Amino acid sequence: MDRNAFKLKYKMQQITKSITPATILLISILVLFSACKSSQHLEGVKTDVTTVPLEKIEKGLAEMALLHQIVDSTPRCHTFSSNFSANISMADFNQSVSGQIRMVYDSILWISVGKFGIEAIRILVSPDSLYILNKLDQSALIQDLSFVSKYLSGFKGLKHLQNILLGYPIAEIFNSSCDLLIENQNYTFAQNASALFPYRFSMTVDSATSQLEQWEVNNKLNQKASIQYTWLLDKFENILKNIQIETAFPLPVNVELNYTKTAINQTVKMPFTISNKMRRVSIGQLKK
Repeated sequence: MDRNAFKLKYKMQQITKSITPATILLISILVLFSACKSSQHLEGVKTDVTTVPLEKIEKGLAEMALLHQIVDSTPRCHTFSSNFSANISMADFNQSVSGQIRMVYDSILWISVGKFGIEAIRILVSPDSLYILNKLDQSALIQDLSFVSKYLSGFKGLKHLQNILLGYPIAEIFNSSCDLLIENQNYTFAQNASALFPYRFSMTVDSATSQLEQWEVNNKLNQKASIQYTWLLDKFENILKNIQIETAFPLPVNVELNYTKTAINQTVKMPFTISNKMRRVSIGQLKK
């Protein structure tokens, strides 16, 4: 065996040791649904958003009207691609991974996750299904996307997930009214627990750019989960570079995502093939 082949075999052994089926499930869910806020190179960011004067809107509807105006003023990309690095830690578990994320807005999401430069997991999300390929043990998970709602209250499908990944503000999760706090140039929209979403939550956006600044959720025990965004101004364009996720429930988890080489509205390739030789697995098997 030559030196390069030996190095490759050693790396694969290290990956196999560090990324178990349970770890694959954790990374997949965290990268998709909690870490799910990602980098973006915003083209044509609007900096002249005109807010609706609260006194001119019917009482009780002012906050929602302002929220919808901010959401409607947010530029939307057609395609998105970026490299990422992520560190995930919880209790005595710590894992660093890297990969790529690509998508066509409101159509498909593709994520590749690896370690030591070798791909371990490939994920595809369509409007109705979730596919996860484990390239280490040649297994494949195919799952109806509706299962996600069992784990994430308020999850509304692919477009909702992409909005989270792209840093777009979301109005659909709010009911017909919400509270509004105005501080400096930030607007924080908040709502108490409801049948739609059983936690108190808030969303903070920059009123000038419509950029998401923070999501925060509190449960009945006042345990907090938050997602914070760091945006950088580069050549007069705003780029989402870092996402920090901290949750106290259901388990204490910390996720940090960093994004590089982001491209918007360029051709993206999303290769994804499930071989007949791949072993089919279920969520229950991945948890073992």
